[in-house]
Amino acid sequence: EDLIFHTYDTIHQVCECAGGQLVSDNNSNETARRQLQYPLDSAKADSPGHDTSTGLVQAWIKYSRAPDVSSWTRTDIQAAREILDADLLDVFGYQLPTMT
Repeated sequence: EDLIFHTYDTIHQVCECAGGQLVSDNNSNETARRQLQYPLDSAKADSPGHDTSTGLVQAWIKYSRAPDVSSWTRTDIQAAREILDADLLDVFGYQLPTMT
């Protein structure tokens, strides 16, 4: 999700963590952000076993929606509530599913 919604910041931090520097970092932050290229098509589209891969726009749509738990059983929801850490989910902007 960070790569999709916070592309430049994520790439910059990963590169820095690995001891590198983005080539565009020699410019201002704003210039570097504008130079970043966003491929719209899936990188895996033409490789075997990846014919349902999504591109950037489809990923924005997919990951900007709350997870659909409507097909979960009561047992699924109960297990999620017992296993998942509510505080950690909250840090990433998620909520535990509720029983309806």
